Amino acid sequence: MSDLANYFGFLLIVYFSLSFAINQELSPYRYGLAAFGLDIVEIVLLFVAFYHLGLFKQNGPHPADYSRFYLFLTPIPVLQQIWNHAVGYSERVLWWLSGTGVAVLLFGGFLGYAYIWSNLLLLGCILGLLVAYAYVLVA
Repeated sequence: MSDLANYFGFLLIVYFSLSFAINQELSPYRYGLAAFGLDIVEIVLLFVAFYHLGLFKQNGPHPADYSRFYLFLTPIPVLQQIWNHAVGYSERVLWWLSGTGVAVLLFGGFLGYAYIWSNLLLLGCILGLLVAYAYVLVA
């Protein structure tokens, strides 16, 4: 199951790369203190989530703690939408995607982490949400 940690890590890197791409389209005047503060909180949550994937532990990789990984990621979709609102970017479908993402991550954090099939299902759901997120951003 440790190989799944690599896939989850890759998806997180792609997700935050897409999120960063939005920053490049915004006027620098819209990026204020609120957006900066939300970025700091997201970075801390992302670091803790990566830590629980077991990829950054001393003496090499360790088994992932998927429950904590999912739970530390849970607030990020909502924080992303609050960030979007703070910089004046509003798209209703992104709120729906964020709500779905929170539900998927909560399921993973409380129930789905224990089984390989559910972690694979969660990986697929997160990938699907990522594709939908990217589609909304470029459309």
